[in-house]
Amino acid sequence: MQNRTNKLYLLLGSLLYWLSSLGFIWGELASSDMGQFLLSLLIICSLIAHLWFFNQHSKHDQTFEAEQIFTKVLTFGIITFAIAIVPFVLGKMDILLTYKWEVIIRRFSAYIYLLFFLYTFTIYRKLMHIRKDTTIIRQWDSLLVVLVLASLCNLKGVPFSNTFPILLYIMGAIMLLPLIFRVKWIALLKGKEKWLILLFLLVLLTINTALIGLYVYSDLGVYTDQGINQSMFLSNVFMGLVIGGVSAYHLASFLILLFYLPLSSVIEEQKSEIKSYQEISKVLHKEGDRETFDHLFKVCFATTLSNSGWYIYIVDGKGEIVHTNNIKDVDIQLLSQRIGFEQLMQIEAKRGYYSFPDLKKRRYVFTNEMPYRSLLVLPIFTQNNSLKGVICLLKDFVYGFDADLINLCKSYIDQAKLAFENTRLIKQTIEDARYKEEIEIATKVQEALIPSSFPKLEYCEIAAFNQSARDVGGDYYDYSMIDDYSMAVVIGDVSGKGAAAAFHMAQMKGIFQALIQLCLPADNFLVMANHSISNCLEKNRFITLIYLAFDFGFRNFTYSRAGHCPILYYNAEQDEVSYLQDEGMGLGIIRNNSYTNFVEAHQVDLHVGDVIVLYTDGLVEGRSNSEKNEPFGYERLKNCLRAYNQQSAAEIKTKIQDKFNLFTKGRNDTDDTAVLVIKIKHL
Repeated sequence: MQNRTNKLYLLLGSLLYWLSSLGFIWGELASSDMGQFLLSLLIICSLIAHLWFFNQHSKHDQTFEAEQIFTKVLTFGIITFAIAIVPFVLGKMDILLTYKWEVIIRRFSAYIYLLFFLYTFTIYRKLMHIRKDTTIIRQWDSLLVVLVLASLCNLKGVPFSNTFPILLYIMGAIMLLPLIFRVKWIALLKGKEKWLILLFLLVLLTINTALIGLYVYSDLGVYTDQGINQSMFLSNVFMGLVIGGVSAYHLASFLILLFYLPLSSVIEEQKSEIKSYQEISKVLHKEGDRETFDHLFKVCFATTLSNSGWYIYIVDGKGEIVHTNNIKDVDIQLLSQRIGFEQLMQIEAKRGYYSFPDLKKRRYVFTNEMPYRSLLVLPIFTQNNSLKGVICLLKDFVYGFDADLINLCKSYIDQAKLAFENTRLIKQTIEDARYKEEIEIATKVQEALIPSSFPKLEYCEIAAFNQSARDVGGDYYDYSMIDDYSMAVVIGDVSGKGAAAAFHMAQMKGIFQALIQLCLPADNFLVMANHSISNCLEKNRFITLIYLAFDFGFRNFTYSRAGHCPILYYNAEQDEVSYLQDEGMGLGIIRNNSYTNFVEAHQVDLHVGDVIVLYTDGLVEGRSNSEKNEPFGYERLKNCLRAYNQQSAAEIKTKIQDKFNLFTKGRNDTDDTAVLVIKIKHL
């Protein structure tokens, strides 16, 4: 619907134009003032209708490429010139029939001028509006308003002063000036397209000049039989602004594009550099290291316009020549020897590269042996100062690699190094996440292996806490009810910390649960445990342990110590706190039958109210967070039990834990800590 309306404006404009022309040629209207007023009014309406049509046509035209726009304008210009030259040729040949036919032909030519210049004027709006903003849109709309006002200058019989057309020219020039220099489309031209459009503009400038000359011989309402009206351009400001705007835009585009050409190669290089950056980034994200090096070498080779080159890819500290270009392996070996390649690659250069601008002058290469004259070596070191690869580029003339080329290659390499490091960090993050997940699983497994709570027993209360220096640890305690009157308790400490210690702690859990079924005496239990541990522990690992067997029916417990911290015991009958000192050797230290000589069993009578405290060395060795850096020690632990032995097992455990945390102030991350408190309540 919109397209049909626009065509109606073109049809209306053409009809009004030819009505006014017929009135001037054959009508009597042109001889009277009123007639000239009416005919000039038709001309004004025709100009406004044509302006509206071409402006709307430009908005809806789907052509956006500069080459296509100039091709259309050039085609229209050639056709216009061919038509416009006909009256001139006929006049020169003196074969025009009558004055009226001459006027008809001239007014037809003038109409073609009108169509061409208005079409060109409005179609260039697309070029002016590339990357447009609100200001440009307002300037264009303001220019259209000035053109509508300018069309009024064709109105006959109205006493316009001479300053009115001049004022309109000034206003039009102000509106046109910023639009004329809106040539951002030049920066978007590619390759040979710049030369082609430059040729188009040169031809259009020629046609434009010729049409202006021929326009003088047309009569858009100003031609008389006495000749050309000298005030022609003052009376037809509309066409003056349109033709002037088109001519100025042709000239500005031509000159700017002409002066832009020397810079275009630099801009193209910059675009190529940006594209290279993008390609490297894509390769780094999609391909492996070797494919990345291959692409990096090709980019550096092309950027520096090298004649020859090669690159070395480092795998497990060993270099491998992966890719060569216009150079033999023999020449590579000879060059490497003479420049001391292996020595150069020992450490990263401060500048990030090694340049040999004149190999002949430095006597690295003799003329008769090789044609190479300059060499650029680009080692690629990672952030941990390990060599990942080397790119070597050669040229057959001296000083072939200037600072700009070298810096450009370095920027490519820096980007690759950053991407390599990002890739490494991503892999490390994935590994850390996997490790964290595994640690969480291990923590849950360990929590399942170590009792977190104890059942309510008739004969005793049991409470415990366990703090690992890391996510998981090697401290272990457990218990097992042998029968209604007997219970076995064990506490141990695996040498070392972390996951390895936790793994061996899990092994100890299995050994304890297996041996407890045999109802062995305390010392025999340790002998069998040592035998089992020796078969599954590394030679540099051992476990300290205490095994206790409670017999509530006979009111005693038997214990045996394997190098573990002594038992802290409160004798309720004697109201005395002491450590049960005895000999013992850690499990896994002696791995033969002689281990029997290093363990012994001890029996202790029980009383209601007795308290047995089992613990690991992390408790007594925990350091204070002060300048003294003293350990928590055995005496503080002993005093704590002396002060709180009348409380329940859970309360005693809590008091010990609070005293320890207050003393260390959270600085208990050097060793695992475990405490097991047993209080006899009934016998």
